[in-house]
Amino acid sequence: MAKIAIDAGHGKHTPGKRCMKKLDKHETREWVLNDRVADELGRLLKSAGHTVKRMDDTDGSTDVSLESRVRKANAWGADFYISVHHNSGVGGSSGGGTEVYVSKGCQAKSKKAQSAIYKHAIKRAGLKGNRADGTRTANFYVIRYTDMPACLIECGFMDSKVDIKYILDPAWSKKIALGIAEGICEVFCGTVKGTGSGNSTPKPEPAKPVPAQPAKKDKLDVDGSWGKDCTRKSQKVLKTTIDGIVSNQPPSNKKYLPNAYTGSWEFTNNCKGGSALIKAVQKLVGAKVDGWCGKATVKAMQKWLKAKGLYAGNIDGSMGPATVKAWQRYINSRL
Repeated sequence: MAKIAIDAGHGKHTPGKRCMKKLDKHETREWVLNDRVADELGRLLKSAGHTVKRMDDTDGSTDVSLESRVRKANAWGADFYISVHHNSGVGGSSGGGTEVYVSKGCQAKSKKAQSAIYKHAIKRAGLKGNRADGTRTANFYVIRYTDMPACLIECGFMDSKVDIKYILDPAWSKKIALGIAEGICEVFCGTVKGTGSGNSTPKPEPAKPVPAQPAKKDKLDVDGSWGKDCTRKSQKVLKTTIDGIVSNQPPSNKKYLPNAYTGSWEFTNNCKGGSALIKAVQKLVGAKVDGWCGKATVKAMQKWLKAKGLYAGNIDGSMGPATVKAWQRYINSRL
């Protein structure tokens, strides 16, 4: 099987890389969208038997330089490089759609992968947009200077009033990740489990009823990222309104919440009343009940989770991935 280098474009704090405010009041960062697709893509490719490695900083804290990403992939000896992005440039219009890029004068296998990835991404995610053909050429650094075949996918446009409703949906991110994985497997062999994709022959399995749709997953991914699914499941367990939003949080608390994903956490200067979910969390862990998740609340969560044997990190008041994973394990234990 192949060694696949996956690159979620940019970093969490890269200036300007975000959804258009008039279409997404949270101005979700591009890295959040890229990371969601890259994470799911990695999981799917592993299920198909490939070896995968991320070329970016997987928590988004640092925007790893393009040169460093390429150097890392070349040194690893990757067989294929896929860079995941979300686009902009239609200025709030209805234009947009998925695009897959190769560099000018690229290897023949890059072109084959481009065609396959685009075909499957459109089939699975359905975001063709207004492009007659979304297979394009550009000399982006990460596809021009890699030693191996390489493609860059722009999953959708962050300033398209059509694309925005799709790209903000985590379920859609999984659909396009599946399409990308199927395209890669078409060229580099392997079968994504449960999809019948790729060009290898899976072992026969006993016949069983096939549901019309995949069963809805009840448990959280313990991935250390507090996004909408984590919020919804937490709201379900703590019996508050289920809307996927941790509302009314003061911007000054962002520094204590590095793994609270924009799109699920609402930071606003008009934060009177705080969040019903955070109030429920504060009651649970013995913190002051004010609805704002700051350093004191995070410390109380860490102490409470440590007492339950779910957290082994420092009591530092910073809700990093280890703290979020511990909370996700607790929520899963209550679902």
